[in-house]
Amino acid sequence: MNTKLEKISSDVLVISLPIAIAGAVFKIMHFNGSNILLLVGLGSTAIGAAIKYFFQKTLDGFVTGAAIVLG
Repeated sequence: MNTKLEKISSDVLVISLPIAIAGAVFKIMHFNGSNILLLVGLGSTAIGAAIKYFFQKTLDGFVTGAAIVLG
């Protein structure tokens, strides 16, 4: 995987996972704004994981996710 893309996806995951956890805790405590916080945290986690998956290379050098999607 491209090192720049790998760093971006790792940074997105590192930032979004605590936001998702805080959103879940706020949801349990019934605080205002917990829906938005949880949605932003889980959405950005999904984007970061998708970037990491779609551009991950196997040992053979093929791109796994993009090869599956593109056929």
